[in-house]
Amino acid sequence: MKKTILSMLVFVFIISFNSPLQALGFDAKTEAKIPILMYHFLAEDDKNPNPWQILVEQFESDLILLKAEGFETIFMQDLINFVHSGVPLPERPIIISFDDGASDFYELAFPLLKKHNTKAVMAIISSVTDKFSADTEQNKYYKSNLTWEQLRELAASGLVEIQSHSHDLHKGIGAAKKKGESIESYRARFASDAERFSERIFEELSLTPTTFVYPFGSQSKDSSDVLKSSGFLASLTCREVVSVVAVGEPDSLFDLGRVLRSRKMSSEDVVFRIGELLG
Repeated sequence: MKKTILSMLVFVFIISFNSPLQALGFDAKTEAKIPILMYHFLAEDDKNPNPWQILVEQFESDLILLKAEGFETIFMQDLINFVHSGVPLPERPIIISFDDGASDFYELAFPLLKKHNTKAVMAIISSVTDKFSADTEQNKYYKSNLTWEQLRELAASGLVEIQSHSHDLHKGIGAAKKKGESIESYRARFASDAERFSERIFEELSLTPTTFVYPFGSQSKDSSDVLKSSGFLASLTCREVVSVVAVGEPDSLFDLGRVLRSRKMSSEDVVFRIGELLG
């Protein structure tokens, strides 16, 4: 009888010890390493070579090999849900991010995302989107940009998450503090741009951005604080590292590193580099 009671007490202890997250359907895992790939432009040929541009077949090869290696694409919101609420991530999560909002994403990348049921994060510059949406004739030329109409379709697909690459800071020193600029002036200027982006994307797409992708990777020591006060929950840099995020540690979502997908790399090189950084 005593043995039975003792066994029951041990069982109750084990259940109560494991229950806080598991009882809510959450994974007990509380940390995750998150590789993030950085892309910019796609092209069907090498007629107009660009160091930030890769061929369509290279991108599709990446998608195929990443899936074969067991990686599962997620959105930034999935990462935020993990950190803020403990919602479990896939066993091998990865984020595919695109910067700048070039229209070749809609024409060349989006069909491949649908074909391979793959998710991607697109960071747009809202002032440029405004410009090209107002005058679609510009989209006949090289380096054309996504329009709000195209972004509505992308967001509705469930395969593309739209985030911020600033409203109008993709020039000069990006989101960094200007030489001689006071902290107060910098914070006000950066906050104004961040909040203007949020206004425009909500007006056009009824979405609230959660992630800021630093133009050129440039930032200042006060950048994260400004973003937090402006309602952002995460930020991406250009540092080539695999970051670790943790449940209950919202600051771990800021200054996340990314791996630049160079045109000189093969898909095998990409996977190998991710493996190196994962350790």
